[in-house]
Amino acid sequence: MYEDDPRSDPRASVFLTAVLCAGAAQTPVRIRNLSTQGALLEGADLPAEGTIVQIKRGSLSAAGDIAWSRDQHCGLRFAAVIEVASWIDRAGPIGQQRIDAAIANYRRKPDRPVSFAVLQTVMPRADLESLSSDILQICERMVGLPDMTIGIAEQILKIEAAARSIEAVAGGRE
Repeated sequence: MYEDDPRSDPRASVFLTAVLCAGAAQTPVRIRNLSTQGALLEGADLPAEGTIVQIKRGSLSAAGDIAWSRDQHCGLRFAAVIEVASWIDRAGPIGQQRIDAAIANYRRKPDRPVSFAVLQTVMPRADLESLSSDILQICERMVGLPDMTIGIAEQILKIEAAARSIEAVAGGRE
């Protein structure tokens, strides 16, 4: 398909929300990096390698196929070259900087809003796992909403990080 290896293209590290369409199925995803010929996606229930897909972000869309898929990540190979700047500019560089800053701030905070030691003593492990799963599913649905704003995305990231922490407590990794 390509003369050169598309993985050698410069990549923009981003955290952008989008919807991945495979047939009738639509899955909210996060674009983690982006180049003119492909993207690294993160999300739940991603299509298998070789699946023909379309990714949509607002009024933008690009067709392609899944180059590889593992766990909650996959590589998307575009059928045609895209203009990376137009995909990133939708959030704007300042909006992306706010998202990056919110993530970094949450990760470096030593005191989390929930006392996980207490949480573990009041709720059985199965309930914690169920709670975390429910919260993550809500985040996934919210990410796919068409009227997503930078402020809402920042809050979803905080909720998702807290849910992942609850998941770690339930799994005995905290």
